[in-house]
Amino acid sequence: MLLGYIDKMFASGFAYKDNGGLLPEGLLKGKSIVCVSSMKGPTLYPMLWLSNAHKVLMRKALLNYVGIKRVKFFEFGSMESVRGKQKQKLEKIYRYFRTVSV
Repeated sequence: MLLGYIDKMFASGFAYKDNGGLLPEGLLKGKSIVCVSSMKGPTLYPMLWLSNAHKVLMRKALLNYVGIKRVKFFEFGSMESVRGKQKQKLEKIYRYFRTVSV
């Protein structure tokens, strides 16, 4: 489902333009993105066991492709735990967006 959404949102003519070269021209230069990820397991799992592959792929295979360079990641683990501190984690996102200039 997420892949279908990404395919629709980052479509040719909107996010990039084929210019006949090796790589297309990214049309979203100067834009920034915030990625929020929550998981049942510990936050360190993707970093230690997967070498942050999700971040690397997101940056290189999608965002750099369309010209987006400024990326902020929020990753929250143990979100289903009773002691997961969900409220504090969500407050962190809230504080970030309050400081972002429009």
